[in-house]
Parts: sequence; structure tokens; C-alpha cells
Amino acid sequence: MKSSERKIINIKDLSYAYPDGRVALQNVNLSISEGESVGIIGPNGAGKTTLLLHLNGVLEDKKEAVEVLGMKIEQKSLKEIRKKIGIVFQDPDDQLFMPTVFDDTAFGPLNAGYTKIEIREKVRDALKEVSMEGYEERCSHHLSLGEKKRISIATVLSMEPDILVLDEPSSSLDPRTRKHLIDLLKSLRQTRIVASHDLELVREVCQKIFLFDGGAVVAEGQVDEIMRDKKLLEAHGLEIPFSLLLEEGVSG
Repeated sequence: MKSSERKIINIKDLSYAYPDGRVALQNVNLSISEGESVGIIGPNGAGKTTLLLHLNGVLEDKKEAVEVLGMKIEQKSLKEIRKKIGIVFQDPDDQLFMPTVFDDTAFGPLNAGYTKIEIREKVRDALKEVSMEGYEERCSHHLSLGEKKRISIATVLSMEPDILVLDEPSSSLDPRTRKHLIDLLKSLRQTRIVASHDLELVREVCQKIFLFDGGAVVAEGQVDEIMRDKKLLEAHGLEIPFSLLLEEGVSG
């Protein structure tokens, strides 16, 4: 999907420190357009997850530096924003807590006040989108890791969000399951924000990259523009994806 010029996420001078004093974000400025698929990359402790948790108010932005779909993230707008932007956590066990797959997938629509018929339709459509039809009565915690990851995505898709945010989606997956996940992410129509150390996945799924280190954006650009820059990646604890090493014209 080609991105439009409509900026649906705007962040201006976002800084954040945890209660123990550790500074996680420093004067972050970035914008994301409707329909884009954006990668957030960087070494451990760069601030990637902290950034994601600001996008729907899990972490509080007291200066209102984050704007989503034209709405400042503040108490009065949180309910509406959380309908529009869904976060899929790295560990699916942090997301799945109901007795069955149906209950997990229905949790959002149920709390949003939809009717029973509407909820069933939303669960059916979400499970179909992640190729997990027929799993409604299965226990989420008895599924494989790959299946749990798909159900976690379905719990977000059931709310029909405009923006899908994923934190390390390929973590701990075997190659075949990872390939299925990549195909799924490429098929989704939402604006996607993917934070990951898996640069091969980012290269396949994303159009644009923000490189974080020390809580700040140190580089941004098109995927191959950033990933071909060996010196830049190595300076921030990353390596050029193997697929690019096989191609000509790698800088550095």
C-alpha cells in the first residue's frame, strides 16, 4: 500500500525517564503517514519499546508530545485512541489471559460495547485475517508460540484499528513460523509500526526506518538506504542484513 501525505502519528520533543531515573527517550521527533509500514530499530536499551508504549498512553506523556490521528494523548482522548491504535506485545502471554481464543479475541469489542452478534462477526473476521479460523474454543495458553503470536494480532485486529504496533514480532520463532508471520504482516492493510532486532523482517515488511540509540533518533530514511550503511549500523550495535550482503553496492 502506498502511503498518503496524511500524518497520523506526530511526535514532538518526547522525553521520558523511568522512576529510577533512567532516561529512556530524549527529545524524540518523528512522524508517520497513513498507510506506511515503519521499522523502529536499534540496540538493546535504545528506547524502542518505551516509544511504543507512549503511542496509546500505556506510559504517560505529561507534555502531550504525542499526537495520534489528530488527537493529543491525554486522559479525555485515551478511550478513542485505543480503539484506533493496537499494540501487540513481544510476549504473547502478556496479551492472552482469557480461557479461550474466542474470549481473548472478543475482549476488546466486548469492552467497547458491541452487541453479541457484532462481537462474533469481529472475532470471526479477525481470526480469518490471521488464518486461525476454527480455533475459537481452543485454550490460548495451550497453543504453540507461533499460534499465540497470531492470536495476539487477532485480539488487536478485532477492534479494527487504523494503526498496528508490533514489538519484536518474530522473537523466538522458528524459520517456517517466522516466514508465515512475515507474509501475514505484509498482507495487513493497517499502518504498521514494527520494532525489531530482526532486520531481515524489517527489510521485507517496512518501507521506512527510524534508527534509535540512547533514547534518541540517530537516523531515518528508506529501508535499504539505512541498511546499506555499514558504518552507521555498526556504530549503533547492528549489522547489515545477510540478504543485502549478497547484493552489490553495500557502502562502507
